Amino acid sequence: MGDDKASSSFWQWSLVETQLHLELGDGARASGLISAEAVARLKHFGPNMLEAKRRFSLPLKVLGRFRNPLVLILLGAAAVSAVTGDVTSCIIISTMVILSVLFDSLQEFRAEQAAEALRVSVSLHEQVLLPPSGQPRAAVLRAPLPLMRR
Repeated sequence: MGDDKASSSFWQWSLVETQLHLELGDGARASGLISAEAVARLKHFGPNMLEAKRRFSLPLKVLGRFRNPLVLILLGAAAVSAVTGDVTSCIIISTMVILSVLFDSLQEFRAEQAAEALRVSVSLHEQVLLPPSGQPRAAVLRAPLPLMRR
C-alpha cells in the first residue's frame, strides 16, 4: 500500500487494494480479525449499538401537548366562551382539544413502541468467529471489520 492509499477512503479502494490492506495490517487477515485486534477495536470504538434516546411516559406526553400554540389558542377561546356565557362553545372546544391531545399522545406512544420493537427485530446479527472457541457471537464492534459472515 502506498502513501496515497493511506489518505484515501476505504470505499475507494479496488478489490486488490482491499485484500492487500486486509492481509498487511490492523491485525486483520483473510479469515478475519485476530482476537487481540477485535478486543482493541471494541475498547477503542465501543459496541455497535444505537444509543437509546430519552423516552417519556404517556402522561408526560399528554402534558407536553399542551405546549402547542394551537392548543393554547383553542383553550383561550374556550375560556373566552366561558367568560362570555357561551357555555356550549366552551364545552365543545374543550372536549375537542382534550380528545385531540389524548389521541395524538396515544398515537405517538404506540408508534414509539412499534419503532422500538422494529429496531430490536432488525438489529445487527452478524456472525463473528473468535478463537479459541470459534463460537459465533453477535457483532458489537463499531469499527470497520475486515471480514464477517452473514
